[in-house]
Amino acid sequence: LPNLHFLRGDAESLPFEDSAFDVIVNVESSHCYGSMERFLGEVRRVLRQRGHLLLADFRAADAIADLERSLAQSGFEVLARRDISRQVFAALRQQGPRRRKLILDHAPSVLHAVLGDFASLEGSNTYLSFKTGGFRYLSYILLRR
Repeated sequence: LPNLHFLRGDAESLPFEDSAFDVIVNVESSHCYGSMERFLGEVRRVLRQRGHLLLADFRAADAIADLERSLAQSGFEVLARRDISRQVFAALRQQGPRRRKLILDHAPSVLHAVLGDFASLEGSNTYLSFKTGGFRYLSYILLRR
């Protein structure tokens, strides 16, 4: 598509000029970052004044307070926060058979277990963590002040 580009980079050291974007969307990756604070600082740097960060990700239930603390100290204003764990779990249950088939049809058998956990298939540790509340999935709309 015209003007569509993919760039590999480091979320804790974004390769963009200051104030380059109006909106940044971050879905299901921030739980992997070494430093949420560095990521948020980089997002603040590359967002224009009054720009928005749309963040959706999961965390272990006992790590939510750390995430909330990082957000509170980041200089972003939380415009909206939703716990969408129930909806995500319902989607995992609904999409599970399709995901299982894709894994069985396209992945080497040695990878089935790890991919099943990654895809949160029924019976996997990830699935059970969502089912029991050990994982929670949150979405935020954040404003750069």
